[in-house]
Amino acid sequence: MLRYLRRGSWLRACAIAASSPAYGFCSVLRPRVQEKVKRDEKLDMYSLVHLATRIWLRREGLETQTIETAVRRLAGSFPTDEYENQHIWRAYLPHALRILQRAGAGDIEERYELYFWVGRCLQGEGRIKEAMRCFEECWRWRSGQFAEEHPSRLASQHELAVAYRSDGQIKKAVALLEQHELARAYRSDGQVKKAVALLEQVVAVQERTLAEEHPSRLASQHNLAIAYQADGRMPQAAELLKQVVAVESKTLEEDHPDRLVSLSALENVLEVL
Repeated sequence: MLRYLRRGSWLRACAIAASSPAYGFCSVLRPRVQEKVKRDEKLDMYSLVHLATRIWLRREGLETQTIETAVRRLAGSFPTDEYENQHIWRAYLPHALRILQRAGAGDIEERYELYFWVGRCLQGEGRIKEAMRCFEECWRWRSGQFAEEHPSRLASQHELAVAYRSDGQIKKAVALLEQHELARAYRSDGQVKKAVALLEQVVAVQERTLAEEHPSRLASQHNLAIAYQADGRMPQAAELLKQVVAVESKTLEEDHPDRLVSLSALENVLEVL
């Protein structure tokens, strides 16, 4: 077969590969490849090589190990869902979804980290049900592995609750949702003091466990400031928003939506002080 590859005869090489038991192609595929050769049609080389590789890995007992390695590498390089990364994560999404659906992906931490960020990106695309399934997988694993105060567990719990709410599953969202969204629900229902109490707990935990520039910590501080504002506690609201704006001015671009929202909220509070 190599001599055909050297001559550039890809169709002929593929036909030989498809006909050879050594390459492990199924009997259904062989006649299709041979028929395409007769009609001088193009073959999808990527799919053909991909299938051959999978069959060989399975026969050699290396499929699970290879998939786990791929998951680790993809999880390490998958971008966050920030809007400036859209062109990157949109290109990554199909590959990430495909590998997460593979049976041999393994019960490793990197798999569920990948589920988390894929879910965030899907949510940003408005693909709520797909995002929800990703967050369910992530939450199931993290809730069995991490303590209640672990930031990764809290983050997945929060995102799943948001996805449930977006999907109209309000009871599930409220049952699952502690702190973040429940506090918003209390605030929306006029139960501001309950919202403040919950958010103060969240911020206290995150100040012990997360860096000051962590997005979840900043989001919680912002929400607490808004709750303070709703409760008429303007000095506390202003002080907290000043902290958020100071951190975001060092970590986010001037036109970043989160930074603009924080600046606007601070201006609104300062106007009534």
